[in-house]
Amino acid sequence: MTSGGGGNDGVIILVGAPLCGKGTQASLLSAALGIDALSTGELFRREVVSGSELGAQMKVYMDKGELIPNDLTTTLLTNTLQMPQYAKGVIIDGYPRNISHLDILLNILATIDRPLRAAIYFDVSKDKLLQRIAGRLVCNKCGVPQSAGGHMSPGVACPVATCAGGGVLYQRSDDDPAVFERRYEIFARETLPLVECLRSAKHAKEFICIESCDTDDRASVHKRVVDALTHLILDSYSWLDHQLSLLQPSSSSSSSSSSPAPSSSILDAAALSRFRDRALHENRHRRTGTALRRFVYLKTSNIRKYQEHAKIFDELYGIEVIRVPPSLPDDIALLLLQQRDKSLIPLAVLREETNLYRPTAASSSSSSSSLSSSSFELSSMRHGVQAVERSTMVALSWVVKTQTPLRREYVHENRGHIDLSFRSSSSSSTSTRHAQGELLDGPPLPFDTSVFGWDDIFVVAGLPFTYHQLHQRGIKRSGRIAVISDFLKD
Repeated sequence: MTSGGGGNDGVIILVGAPLCGKGTQASLLSAALGIDALSTGELFRREVVSGSELGAQMKVYMDKGELIPNDLTTTLLTNTLQMPQYAKGVIIDGYPRNISHLDILLNILATIDRPLRAAIYFDVSKDKLLQRIAGRLVCNKCGVPQSAGGHMSPGVACPVATCAGGGVLYQRSDDDPAVFERRYEIFARETLPLVECLRSAKHAKEFICIESCDTDDRASVHKRVVDALTHLILDSYSWLDHQLSLLQPSSSSSSSSSSPAPSSSILDAAALSRFRDRALHENRHRRTGTALRRFVYLKTSNIRKYQEHAKIFDELYGIEVIRVPPSLPDDIALLLLQQRDKSLIPLAVLREETNLYRPTAASSSSSSSSLSSSSFELSSMRHGVQAVERSTMVALSWVVKTQTPLRREYVHENRGHIDLSFRSSSSSSTSTRHAQGELLDGPPLPFDTSVFGWDDIFVVAGLPFTYHQLHQRGIKRSGRIAVISDFLKD
């Protein structure tokens, strides 16, 4: 299976016996992931209802509970998967059902340049499946199954809020004990070998087995699917961010209720070890080439900020950077720092901010004095404006010798001015105007103070170079570089 690129255009397939709950879980997953679900059974049934020649050929096999021949499915699936509604990704319910189907699907995905993200197998006992036969009703519009009983009976309007409208419940012709026995025999003969194929080393990376699905608690099965799936298809940062979101107390919880379980009891050492290994694998192109890998965890949600740190740590010190969510609590941070061996050395969990400030009258007299309490961040930039840059880094580390945590703070300030003549621009005329100083009194340039994005426009006092030019010359005058250097010297 191809793991594909980093986009969300991939395909997730659901595999299991008849009545195992694939349709229900496809609907729940669709809502959770924000991508459409495609029931191949419903797709084929709509083709039958359309009265097309292809539909008439499919109907012969469907009425018998048999698998539709490969040549009848390939063209229909290829055309369907290229529809705009599936551009963001799709969850396929009911296909493939045997190894040859898998080969066909992989060929289709290769043709339309779409990755297969995951294959989820729902393991339900035959006894439980037999109990469900008489109790299943399906909407003729949206295809979402419902349990018979109470006010749920054939002909009743579909209760699904997202149904297109006008749908009614009915019992499928293949929900008959005799038909089920034939379908289950085919499942055992053709689909179980597919499951073993998916479980093999060749496809194990994308395979998820949801065992013991005999429960009728759809929500609990859905949670197990989402937990497994998010770890599989998300990168390390997104996976950890998702896990941390699950730790947040419900807004409806009473303040007088008992305290939630510690976060470390949910994200245990084994889970964090897998996170670390996965993050380091994602960093494999930044490796220094030595067996020893030293790294820091950086709290930031901003990609640009992460990339700036990764460049400084990697190029100047041979240290890797792993990005973690800003919401990472200290107990989990300390667990991450305790995950070490002879070849993997975590140094600290870092939180760093670098911002530009307008110098006050009190602080402008001395280039080495600290910012006064009246200093404030610049809200815009103009060519030639005087500014003070301050970098602050808080480092949480774990002292192995004493088995205790240590928190340190580092601060560095630089004085200088804004010089827009060095700012890159897609317009050469604009760059020329900057260089000539014509924008000295022009409109201010807004910027995002949460990102260190002024490395090409801030000039340190006494040096006619931007940070970018200083870095090219090997001169370490950036406030961010300074606090990193102070941290590593400590």
